[in-house]
Amino acid sequence: MYKINYQQVRPQVWQIHFDMPHSRDQLIPELVSQPWSVTDGSPASWQDRRLRLRPPFETPAMKSIHEWLCSEQHRRTLIDHFYDTVPMFQNRWGMDRDTMFRHTFAHGDFICDLPGFYQDIHTDYRLLVATGMIYLTSHDDPAWSTSFYDDAQGNNPTRITTNFGDGWWHVNDGAPWHGGHNASQEDRYSIMIALTLSWPSK
Repeated sequence: MYKINYQQVRPQVWQIHFDMPHSRDQLIPELVSQPWSVTDGSPASWQDRRLRLRPPFETPAMKSIHEWLCSEQHRRTLIDHFYDTVPMFQNRWGMDRDTMFRHTFAHGDFICDLPGFYQDIHTDYRLLVATGMIYLTSHDDPAWSTSFYDDAQGNNPTRITTNFGDGWWHVNDGAPWHGGHNASQEDRYSIMIALTLSWPSK
């Protein structure tokens, strides 16, 4: 029913495609009708242009997508993928895959970035084992993209495509510098996904 397909494009970075049984024509009206709010504690550079929805979700597609992204099944598959494909992943985090499973949770938040949203090149904070995004945009357009770089100066960019269901995952280990924006005149809908450390263990 749901599946994430991975294509590695840089060390610790994957272009992904999220297969789901929902069309954009079905999903976007559900999103537009929701009570969006400005992201709490957002940095000044966002200028209140990132809006977020919090669960619970009542509409069928949003509820189903959120439940799958937060499921133990998805989290186990994701953790196994990282341990199988990232050299030294276990040593860097100091735990085997079963311990990682006990000490993390997966989540997915629906996001609306208004025209003019800008996220400067950065790395994520250490509690995030991995982060990603699934685009709910209509086609591939650099105006909606996130790109990954070798450093904070933006050298050697790798742009992620933005077709409906495209996106990215990256393992957060200091190396994956990235930034993105909405340089279009349309609202950019997406799903922010993450694998986050949770202490104490469940």
